[in-house]
Amino acid sequence: MKKILTERNNATKKLPAKSIKQTSLLIAFFTVTGLGLQAVTAQTTWSLSGNNNTTTASKLGTTKAMPLRLITKNTTRIYIDPATGNVSIGTGDTAANSNYRLQVNGGVYGVYSNGSSYGLYGNGSTGVYGNGITYGVSGYSLNNIGSFGFSNYGYGVEGISGNTGIYGDGESYGVYAVSSQYGVYANSNSTGVYGQGVGYGIYGYSNSGYGVSGWSDK
Repeated sequence: MKKILTERNNATKKLPAKSIKQTSLLIAFFTVTGLGLQAVTAQTTWSLSGNNNTTTASKLGTTKAMPLRLITKNTTRIYIDPATGNVSIGTGDTAANSNYRLQVNGGVYGVYSNGSSYGLYGNGSTGVYGNGITYGVSGYSLNNIGSFGFSNYGYGVEGISGNTGIYGDGESYGVYAVSSQYGVYANSNSTGVYGQGVGYGIYGYSNSGYGVSGWSDK
């Protein structure tokens, strides 16, 4: 043992002071990491307490064709499809329907919106589509239109629900829709279309179809 220590001391004496210092730091680093401690490095990851070094180039997500999942209580709450970028909420690890840029499932309301101008606004093949346990589509506005949908050839507003297909409450229009086919279309086991407003409870306009169409089993 004495011989080994003597040889180590002799080897150390032959090393330059700079090399001895670097070797000591290296040993200290491995000692610290071996104890389960982390060495101080530049912050390059997202911190649970927030990041103060973000830039316009910072990003949160994947760099290859893998979905981004936001999870709480070990359950996927928001899912972003890597191929289309479509966002789904309440669908677990299932991508949104390819026709929907945003798909929301579950809860009392399929879609609920509150705005100072339009509670809910849609423009497309189906202006607004909602499927919910209580309300298919619900929109509320303080001074304008509760739910507004516009479509060139589909449905202005469409709602399907076990209770109320479409519900709108607004100071001007409860539900307002314009379409070449159906202004407002709803299918429900209870109330097809329900609208309440100071001006119009329900307003629908169509060039060649139905201004307002409602269907109920009861």
